[in-house]
Amino acid sequence: MTPFVTSLASSTTTSTRLTSNHSTRSTLFVLSRTYGSVPRHLRALTATVCFTESDLDYDVIHPSSDTYGICGIKLAIWSQEIPQITRTNVNTLYAGSLVINFLLQKHHNNIALAIKEFKGSTTNKKPVHKVLSIYHNLPHK
Repeated sequence: MTPFVTSLASSTTTSTRLTSNHSTRSTLFVLSRTYGSVPRHLRALTATVCFTESDLDYDVIHPSSDTYGICGIKLAIWSQEIPQITRTNVNTLYAGSLVINFLLQKHHNNIALAIKEFKGSTTNKKPVHKVLSIYHNLPHK
């Protein structure tokens, strides 16, 4: 595992579950091997957002039938906005980084606004605060 992925696991309240569950350890291994597809400047934010969407579980099933993958991407919406997102890559950190990059550009690098839109948080600010809290405690600079 990369030091960053290990740091992500240890900086969250679920770190005991992350380090004791074999399936999750396998997921973290896959993450550490595919992490390089995410641009360096987006890695910490992408991993944090995807962690809060799925606990980094590639087999996650979202409550909404139009939401897919480890990052919880609404394929019908984002594949129209970002042509690089397809049904074959929607379950990747790379796809999550494409959405995050798009939203950062749209919101002039305002991380809170980008996360708010990614999460669909119109009134509930807890998901945004959770991401920001984890993100600011990671070694990403």
